[in-house]
Amino acid sequence: MQMSWRTVPMLRAAAAMAAGIGLAHVNPNLPVYSGMAISILATLVLTTPISLHRQGRVKGSASLLLFFGLGLTNALLVQPGDAGQVLPEGHYFVAELLEAPVGNSDWLGADARIVEIHGDTGPQATDVKARLMIHREALAAGPAGESADVLGRGSVIAADAYLNAPTPPRNPHTFDYGTFLASRGIRLQAWLRAGDYTSVKSAAPPTSLERVRGWISAHIDRGFDSPREAGVAKALLIGDRSGIDESTRLAYTSTGAVHVLAVSGLHTGIIAFIVVWVLRRTLRKRLPVLQLAVLLLGLWAYAALTGYSPSVLRSAVMFAVVFAGRMFRQDPNGLNNLGVAAILTLVYDPRLLFTLGFQLSYLAVAGIMVFYPHIRRTLATETLWLNKVTELVAVSVAATVGTLPVTIFFFHQFPVYFALSGIVAVPLVGVALPVLLATIAIDALVTLCGGVATWFYWGAYSLVWVCNEALTYMSALPYALVEGLWPSSLTVVLLLLTIVLFGITITRRRRGPMYVTMALALLATVAAVTDAVGRRRLDEVIVYSLRDGTAVDVFARGTLATVSDERATEAELTRETRPHRYANGIRTVYTTAVQPIYRDSGISFFQVGEVAWAEVHARSPDLVPSRLRLDWVYLADPSKVDPEQLVSSFPQARILLGARVPPWRRDAWLPYVEQTFDLSETAFRLSD
Repeated sequence: MQMSWRTVPMLRAAAAMAAGIGLAHVNPNLPVYSGMAISILATLVLTTPISLHRQGRVKGSASLLLFFGLGLTNALLVQPGDAGQVLPEGHYFVAELLEAPVGNSDWLGADARIVEIHGDTGPQATDVKARLMIHREALAAGPAGESADVLGRGSVIAADAYLNAPTPPRNPHTFDYGTFLASRGIRLQAWLRAGDYTSVKSAAPPTSLERVRGWISAHIDRGFDSPREAGVAKALLIGDRSGIDESTRLAYTSTGAVHVLAVSGLHTGIIAFIVVWVLRRTLRKRLPVLQLAVLLLGLWAYAALTGYSPSVLRSAVMFAVVFAGRMFRQDPNGLNNLGVAAILTLVYDPRLLFTLGFQLSYLAVAGIMVFYPHIRRTLATETLWLNKVTELVAVSVAATVGTLPVTIFFFHQFPVYFALSGIVAVPLVGVALPVLLATIAIDALVTLCGGVATWFYWGAYSLVWVCNEALTYMSALPYALVEGLWPSSLTVVLLLLTIVLFGITITRRRRGPMYVTMALALLATVAAVTDAVGRRRLDEVIVYSLRDGTAVDVFARGTLATVSDERATEAELTRETRPHRYANGIRTVYTTAVQPIYRDSGISFFQVGEVAWAEVHARSPDLVPSRLRLDWVYLADPSKVDPEQLVSSFPQARILLGARVPPWRRDAWLPYVEQTFDLSETAFRLSD
């Protein structure tokens, strides 16, 4: 079937709405009435008889303009303002927890709604969301040695702590947690230790849904012999990924099957397929309204089982609309249904457009709809069982082609054996998920009768175990994962346009789009080569922001010299330095054993190539003017160093403060603020 841009009006409308939301994101200061004016103008054009040539095109353009205006208006209305502007002076606040604190480290996180803030001007009611990080010891410590109230959904606490905007990434190319929270409507964060808060109201009693999820989690732990398989099973069924160990997560990531662990489109699609398959075997093509009602009931029941995860709700809407179109035989290609699902989702929350889950879900489904039929025909054989394998390969390849630009841009890696992992993981999960559901149902019946059904979990356990072992083996194969892919935004846009034009080419079968596709592919290749060449020509020095110690990277024309002291842990060095090294094309790092050219009890001088610096490692060093040209001077503890003496000793060097200057010493550093750099907040970059 040949398709064109004109045959998918709802997909065009969704693209126009996304463009309006994008404009609001780029320019959030636009007045709301600008979007409303565009919508009203477009509505007038649509509702007024127009006796013009090509009236259809006029109304079609007006329709796109209407959706553009609606997207712009909706995005501007929900655009969160600067949360700091609504906060008065002070730091005492009252918060209601929206969930129980969770986490695998010493700090547990929970989303909360700030109810009231007490400052110098008195209490002020607010309704902003914040991320509270609570230390594990604080949850166990109660007042006067008493046991603390268990914090959970509905708990209200009064906290004596500062609410601040999430700190930006300290080092280049590391994870931007602040942007991640902002995509969820959270602009504030607070850190609470023992004694920083008081429980005002206990957590609300668990709902029936929470009790069901807890019962399922406990019975999976009891029925599975291995915590590893139990963690994956709970991730598949109820979206609880807290029990997945790091080695298992790495195996799924390296093989391109990490989407299996995140309950989203794959899992919702499996549930939808099961429900539709049963309906087609029972009701055939009769009673389409009843079939749609049963499908919606099944999807929303699964969404409830996963705790109404946003990704599951988004996927449920998408698959409900897509399958509804097929049930009523309105649009066999499904792209219009996909457009309707996107419009409904973006009307509900336009900020979802910028979330990774939204982008991957819709791009994957679009890729399958466009490319899967052509890949399946290309790989088709006369052998029935081999066709089943090629169909799985076609699905994996089509979904990967659709999501390729986004995955490379955000994850900076490409799993080489993604098709092989799709052949293994997708059918195993497709069988394991309904088997798990059936096992849980049988276990519930047996438990109600007073029995124990542990052995019923053997089938689900075997399927999860085979999936884990197969993906672990694949991840150990040579060249399983290509890392360090850091394309520029231009390269990603060109690659995305190339894929879109390629999809149009194979569906319309015309030469015009084919030539444009070839030109875009050439431009994307040139842009990628330009990115790689530019990285190889980098001359830069990075002094990383670490909790303890220092780490210095000297990039020179594709080579790297790196220096770190013994106080910096290996885990922190890998986490903070590896992203920037990979972004600059450095795969293998050889630690340079740099000996100080001069050292005494208070100061050391280092040099790598033409880069020279000094480290002051005593609180009261004897500083004398140095004739050595220095690029910077690092102070591990600036609290007891005389700024005037330091600047007079090194007048040309930048001063890097490795720790925050205490309040009583800030005035002494103010005259030298243009020469100093706070290394505790962000990395220091020196580029030629």
